[in-house]
Parts: sequence; C-alpha cells; structure tokens
Amino acid sequence: MTADAQSVSDQSADTGPSPTVVVPTRNAARSFAACLQSLRAQAYPCRWVVVDNDSGDGTAVIAEQGADVVLHGGPERSAQRNCGARAYPAEIVRSVDADMLLVPTVVAEAMAATGHGAGSVVVPEHTVGSGFWAEVRTFERSFYDSSDAIEAARFFAWDVFQLASVASSWR
Repeated sequence: MTADAQSVSDQSADTGPSPTVVVPTRNAARSFAACLQSLRAQAYPCRWVVVDNDSGDGTAVIAEQGADVVLHGGPERSAQRNCGARAYPAEIVRSVDADMLLVPTVVAEAMAATGHGAGSVVVPEHTVGSGFWAEVRTFERSFYDSSDAIEAARFFAWDVFQLASVASSWR
C-alpha cells in the first residue's frame, strides 16, 4: 500500500497491542531487503511502516514488496520516523534503520519489557556486511559497545514517544 504522508498523517488508526515499526529510507536498496526480511521473521506481530524520502535506487520498490504501509516524506530520518509513527500510532512505536537486521525475538523481548513498565527499550546495533567499510564500522563500534552515551532507545511506549516529540520541538 502506498500513501502520501500528508494524506495519511491526519487519519487515526486503531491502537492495539501490535507495535508499529517505522523504517525511514533513502537510497537504501543495498541493505534494505535484508532488513525487511529480518522484520518479517519477527515472532511478535507488528505493522511495518516504511517512510521513503524520494529514493532513486529501487528502495521504494523493495518497500512495496515487503512493508505493510509505504509513505513518502522527509526531509530527514527524524521527520520520517515521526511521520510514520503519527500516521499509524500504536501502544509501542519502534524505529529501525534500513541497514539494521533484527533477531526474530527482539520485538517480543521489547514488548515484554514495556509490559513490565519500561518507557523505552535500547536495542544495541551490530554492524553486518562485508568489505573494507564494514570492517571499519565493526572496529569503530567495538570501542563503544553497550555504551549508554552511544546506544539509543528504539522502542517507545506511545506516551513516552509523544513526550519526546514535544520536547524535541522546544529546541
């Protein structure tokens, strides 16, 4: 399903126990198919919302084949995440970058944590890929694995997401 972000952002969706997972994209065709495959392999049911920022490399075609909803918006990832979350609100909102791969239990584990009162859940990132730059990125990440200063929350309870969105507009 494709929709223009402006036309859907004003519509309300049913808020249920399934989380909304938002994936902002821009020219991510090289890694995006593997990302979507890892999302589809989740043991916990989710709604996958891709917000594409005018990709010209086939990313939108990949999104059409694998995502539940494809929106178009920008100008950057934060705005894309907010657009997708607001278009399809849920009890839990998750953000995934287009080059991330998730183990099949990560959504279930995050839902369990939020069910026990966590307002947000950090999911550490691990670099995958081959070649020189993937090795450089892996080496770089080895310096700050599990660092609270680097890792970011990826799952948010809806009320926490709304508070964070309001707070970021104060800057």
